[in-house]
Amino acid sequence: MKNITIAFCLFNAGIHPVYAETIKDTSVPLACSHFTTDADYININLVMQLEEREVAMRVPQEFLEDAWNRQEGARKTAFLFRTMIDTFEPVTRAQTPYLDFEYTSFFINDYINLPELAELMLDSASPGKASPREPLSAYDTHPFQYGLVEVIPNYPKELQENVYLKITPDGTVKTVIACSVIGTVAFPGCNQLSRTPSGVDIKFHYRLKYLPIWQAMQNNIHSFIECAIDGPDQ
Repeated sequence: MKNITIAFCLFNAGIHPVYAETIKDTSVPLACSHFTTDADYININLVMQLEEREVAMRVPQEFLEDAWNRQEGARKTAFLFRTMIDTFEPVTRAQTPYLDFEYTSFFINDYINLPELAELMLDSASPGKASPREPLSAYDTHPFQYGLVEVIPNYPKELQENVYLKITPDGTVKTVIACSVIGTVAFPGCNQLSRTPSGVDIKFHYRLKYLPIWQAMQNNIHSFIECAIDGPDQ
């Protein structure tokens, strides 16, 4: 599959510095290319305790690094995966120090709903201020870049994270992203939460410079989970 290289140089400098870097476009999901007929698979089960259900998956063995996850029929409340951002190749724990954060780690789990997660992120975005948790509807928003809206914080001078949402026209929150404010940490990054079409909850982390392709990364991860649920014969 051909990769297209695009330079992202139009970052909002009023919020983040401009990153004059090239990032491979991952708008076409690469994840399902690993689900081949000759791959070695492990059957795993995600136990979603809040929803009182289990999700059966068939995952290529190369994506399961730890021996306890490679047990056939493993039942866990969470599974961790690491992949390269541009190619979606699996990454081992030993490789991570040499990859300059060009990979992402993602958890599949069973989280509370996305609006409540956004409220928690907003509540902790200004840790120096003690205030009661407020509903998401109490915050104003304004358009941001990359198809996102930014939530206006209550304490902008104390802010350590910016919170962004992907909201559908009917007002449904589809994605929540919290990114470090420049200068608050040595390596600014983002945590992103979403839910796949099959109802599996996802959380993944990446360096701030990759925020412009948040949707492409999410598409890849969602595709991986959906292929694991549906099987390789598609």
